Amino acid sequence: MKVAIISTYWKNSPGGGVKTYLTNLVDLLNSKEKVKVNVIYMEGYDPNNPNNYKINGNCLLFSIRSFLKLRKINPQCI
Repeated sequence: MKVAIISTYWKNSPGGGVKTYLTNLVDLLNSKEKVKVNVIYMEGYDPNNPNNYKINGNCLLFSIRSFLKLRKINPQCI
C-alpha cells in the first residue's frame, strides 16, 4: 500500500511534538512489509530518504506543489 503524509514539519525542523509524532508514525508504517510511505513537507530536511519530498514556497505554493507531487506518487491513502 502506498501512503502519503503531508506536513509542515519534518526531521531537522523546529516542529516539536508534531515532528516527533510524525517521525514515529512513519517509522512504524515503514516497518510493515507491504507499506511504502512518502512524506511531503515544508520545513526540515531528510537527505537519507529519497521517498520524502521537500516543497519550497509559501502556503499557497506548498498546496499546489503538494497536489502535483501527489498526482505523481499516486498514493492509495493520504
